[in-house]
Amino acid sequence: MKSVALLAAFATLGLGLQNSLPSTVDNHFKNLQGAKGLKVEFSVMRLSGGAEKISLTYGKPNMFKIESPSMLKLSDGKTLFTLDKKKNTYTEGAAVLAPAMDADTWAWSGFFDEKATKDLSGWQAKGKKQIRGTSLEEFAFKIAGGDTGSLYIDPTNGIAKGYSRNGKGGDLIIIANSVTAMKVAPDAKEFTFVPGTAKKEEPKPVAADVLYADISTITTQRCNGCHNSGNSKGGVATDSFAGLSRIVKPGDSASSNFYKVISGPNPRMPKGGGKMTPEEIEMIKNWIDSGAKQ
Repeated sequence: MKSVALLAAFATLGLGLQNSLPSTVDNHFKNLQGAKGLKVEFSVMRLSGGAEKISLTYGKPNMFKIESPSMLKLSDGKTLFTLDKKKNTYTEGAAVLAPAMDADTWAWSGFFDEKATKDLSGWQAKGKKQIRGTSLEEFAFKIAGGDTGSLYIDPTNGIAKGYSRNGKGGDLIIIANSVTAMKVAPDAKEFTFVPGTAKKEEPKPVAADVLYADISTITTQRCNGCHNSGNSKGGVATDSFAGLSRIVKPGDSASSNFYKVISGPNPRMPKGGGKMTPEEIEMIKNWIDSGAKQ
């Protein structure tokens, strides 16, 4: 699962306007927020190749288990465990919600995130659509940055049974075989990590001496032309420490919007001029993880 934010772009760093939702869509997210737990069995189909079966179990606060044939991501609310089944190794880190907010799991991210739709607009009801023998209600939307998508809601329970996305990051379709909103919280034991024979993989040491001055040369060349104090596209200015600090979470690059939009196989930024080099991305990551110091 790609831990890229579904709608990440500088114009979508939590600074956009809240868009009104069709009542059926609004009810979908309210149903998620009101549930004590959530279980979904679904398939991810990418036009770039292949399909993958994934299951998720959500609990509150901030507990989740997301599992595919190759990977397990589990949070007990305090620690995030990531198990690579092929390598039979696992890592431990701070309990962040990024895996429950990425492209594969976005349709149900409202269980944790009350602002899951903040970067969407242009909602349109498209009528009924038959998917795998089930009549679902389709609602199309536009994603900041130019992508488009559709949410497919099951009228029998008022919760989405999948969604599709089309755009620069690749086309994908998410369809669930089953969706269960739980009235009783799942047993905490479901979020207990058992490593079995897997070996713990220690994280690579983080450079401790990366400062803002070190990365400002990168932002000057790559970002400031569009995102500066005089022309802050998307409300983002990267030409100062204060401006850049608004879009990073010190000590946690994985949850930092700045890092999300420049990293991954299909980075949203920079616009034009090619993506950042691995060395530039690594330096920015190290700066954030070492505290995003000035």
